[in-house]
Amino acid sequence: MSIPVFHETDLFRPHEDPDDHWDLACQFALAKRGLIDLQGVLIDFPPNPGYGDPDIVAVQQMNHITGLSVPVGVGQKSAQDRAEGSGVHLLKRVLEAAQDPVTLHIVGSSRDIALCGKRYPELFRQKVRAIYLNAGSGTNGKYLEYNVELDIPSYAGIFDLPCPVYWMPCFHEVAPEMKVGEYGTFFRFLQGDLWKDYRSEVQNYFVGVLSKRQDGRWLQALEGPVDQRLLDYFGKTHRNMWCTGGFLHTAGLTVNCSGNIVPLGQKPEEEVFSFIPVQVSCDEQGRNHWTPCAGSKDRFLYRVNDRSVYQAAMTRALGEMVSWL
Repeated sequence: MSIPVFHETDLFRPHEDPDDHWDLACQFALAKRGLIDLQGVLIDFPPNPGYGDPDIVAVQQMNHITGLSVPVGVGQKSAQDRAEGSGVHLLKRVLEAAQDPVTLHIVGSSRDIALCGKRYPELFRQKVRAIYLNAGSGTNGKYLEYNVELDIPSYAGIFDLPCPVYWMPCFHEVAPEMKVGEYGTFFRFLQGDLWKDYRSEVQNYFVGVLSKRQDGRWLQALEGPVDQRLLDYFGKTHRNMWCTGGFLHTAGLTVNCSGNIVPLGQKPEEEVFSFIPVQVSCDEQGRNHWTPCAGSKDRFLYRVNDRSVYQAAMTRALGEMVSWL
């Protein structure tokens, strides 16, 4: 049976950072393969007007590519909103209807999921299998990570919810130089290395996002011929990624040191990342404090097991996963 999944994201058009469009493609690829049951997508309310609108078009494009019909909602405008927006309402409805516990992925702001969990703690206790929280840094440095800064109280509140939390810090330490670290999920790749063999609709999906196309002809944009000039141009650019490991882990999969997607736990010594049990909290400044705790059964921290091969392995796995579309 596939795992019920709910995806929260800061997916905008025109994009603020198109890693979120790669993440969306990953979730739909897993759903198309029958490994997860993607039951909803919640898109943040844009933190400022320059970020564009919530990209409901990208969700509909993925629905068309995969033949699925995943619903979409939009998040709260601010932490002071009292009325439930479409995003919180959608999540509540998904949880209430769930026959099996749902896994939640947070790849943007924590606001809506924290709000829903605070208002309906029993629903989270009974119906949330786990939260994969893609935010923060594994070690406290001078800077806060972007997703934390979006809503610090909500980020901190995720660690108090009555359900398992798989914490996936975006960086080992937030610093001007982005690099692979032991307690951080970050890796990067050259986009053209991955999409050169994808079907035309998928190539058009990425070209449309990266060229910041905003007209309403989203279906024609997918079905038309690929603009090879733009595909080649954007193919020479790099993309930073963070969330890939959590998507696979939810589906009972992982990545070995050669970059192959393999069943989780089959050969742990060859897995390029893992989750270690921890005790963890977050203070009012958005700083996490954690210690290893072998007895913990509901709080886990992402760890890169082999930094020397991590980036290459995760890139290969990401490319394979999106090819399932």
